[in-house]
Order: sequence, then C-alpha cells, then structure tokens
Amino acid sequence: MKIIVALCLLAFPVLLFPAAKQSDANVLKTYVSPDGVFRFSYSQILFRCPQGNEPEDQSEPPGTCESQMSICDDDDDSTLTLACFGYPEMGATFAVAEVKEAKTEDACLAGPVGWPMVMHGTRIIHGVRFKVFEVSSAWTGGGLSGKLYRTFHLSKCYELGIRSVRSSNSQDDPDEVSRPTNKDAVEVRTRLEQPLKSFRFLK
Repeated sequence: MKIIVALCLLAFPVLLFPAAKQSDANVLKTYVSPDGVFRFSYSQILFRCPQGNEPEDQSEPPGTCESQMSICDDDDDSTLTLACFGYPEMGATFAVAEVKEAKTEDACLAGPVGWPMVMHGTRIIHGVRFKVFEVSSAWTGGGLSGKLYRTFHLSKCYELGIRSVRSSNSQDDPDEVSRPTNKDAVEVRTRLEQPLKSFRFLK
C-alpha cells in the first residue's frame, strides 16, 4: 500500500481555472476497464490520469496529474492503479486499484497497512459489499485524506478511493489563490461520488 504521495495543492491556479468551466459537468461518460472486469460513469469535467508510460491525452484539460507525483502513481509494488480520474485544478481524485499484496479476503478487508485509518462499516454498491475505511495523513504544510472502499472479487483485492490533498501554505505562492469554498468542496465531492456510485463489476 502506498503510504503518502503528493498530489497537488487544494487550490485554484488562477490561469487554469477557466479551463475547468469549458466542459459540461452534467454530461456523463462511461469507463470500461481494458480487461472488461468493471465499469463506471463519470462526469465529463473529470479527466483520466495516465498510468505508467501511457502518453498523456492532449484532448484533456491540464490538471492535477501533470508534471508531479500524484495519488494516481504507484510508488511501490503493493498497489496497482487501474484507473484514476482527477478533478481539474483540484488535488482530488477517484481511483480504482488492485491491492496486490492482499492475497486473501481477510487481508483485503483488514484495510490498508501502515496508513492511519478508521473503519466505517460496509457499503453496498450494485449488489457488492465493500468495506469502508477513512484514511488520513499529514505533513508540513498540508495533508491527505479520503475514503477507501475494498472488496475481494475474482480472487483479487479491489480498492476504490476518493482522496484529496490539502495545503496550509498556499499563501506562500503568488500564483495561487485562497482555498476552495465549502460550495466548491461539495461540487468536487459530488462529481467524484458519481463514479463510485455507478461502479459495477461486469464479470
């Protein structure tokens, strides 16, 4: 399980903000995994973060996955990110991963190893039971928080996650403005909840 990865600051870069408004957030697209195991719907405003050596999609707006380590990256061999979608100009993502180190159902549902967490029971998504964990971590100038949803399917541990990075020193950067308002935060959460709620296994 990757412990702490730096996404980007939860702030709006002034020059990039208008790009996020060019897409209709209410238009939904469908993502199907290359192996055909799962699918979900997501808002057009979200953009897919490239994985590994995959080239960046030039048709997507610039955002959180560009030129930096992100929560979409795998910094060790314990987790394989299968799909990751970011909210433009925000340090927030929805991701689907395979937890490779969790070889059994018990290990999978025990939660992430080495990461401060609180268990929040279970959640049923399209007939599949997921164990829910709230995770958080902090470092100088910021931190990371979110919720992870784990299930054991086809002998693999799948982890769905909505995570965000917060910053406490955005005022040090003249190219950044103040933190998002509560209304902005609700909007981001709503859009990232869409793929979670629509997630379903096809096999």
